[in-house]
Amino acid sequence: MGSTTTASSPAPPWWWSLLFAGVAGSVACLTLLFRSMRAVMGAGLSSCGSGGPYVVANPCPKGVGWMLPISIWVGLGFLALAAVAAHRLGRASIAWLAWPALFLSLGANFWQFGLDPVGADGPDWGWIVCAVLFTIMGGGPLLLVLAGRGSASGWTPSSSAPRAASRAAAAGARIRAEATPPPFRPTPGAGDDLVGSLERLASLHREGAIDDDEYADAKRRLLEGR
Repeated sequence: MGSTTTASSPAPPWWWSLLFAGVAGSVACLTLLFRSMRAVMGAGLSSCGSGGPYVVANPCPKGVGWMLPISIWVGLGFLALAAVAAHRLGRASIAWLAWPALFLSLGANFWQFGLDPVGADGPDWGWIVCAVLFTIMGGGPLLLVLAGRGSASGWTPSSSAPRAASRAAAAGARIRAEATPPPFRPTPGAGDDLVGSLERLASLHREGAIDDDEYADAKRRLLEGR
């Protein structure tokens, strides 16, 4: 009898909705963080605060005080949701993109306001140093992953689909090979009992180990003594 393989049940369709919500929410929170940073730097400030011990500090632009923490913590939650949904659906997670997206987008702000700071005649070298660091921290891992050297799972955008297709085809071929029994090959000797061989052949046919054509061919060869 051939072996059987039970396929895992597919993920419910609503996991796709959760994946979309996680990705969209992560992008929205990163955009909110990016805009909040621009609001502070666009006001000519390197830091801001108000109330409590920050009474004498520079006041933050309107809305920045609540946008910054929300964009960070809620964004992490959406990112975790997207990672879990992608894993449940058996898809390659794009959570690794959050790191280069964060540092490259914020680094763009450092570049812009470092080269052309508000209220200054020359570049702000402190912000330019930050821009260089953020570019390296975001661009380096991105280039490594795209080159196929930085992903722990070996995934690259250009090779994931062909590799997955070849693995699926190989798995399907193995399952078919395991489920298909070898054809019946009677090799009677001098002392073999013809009736016993025919009974064993009929038993294999009833159990489904051989089909009708194989049964008829094997029976004919037994009767002919081959």
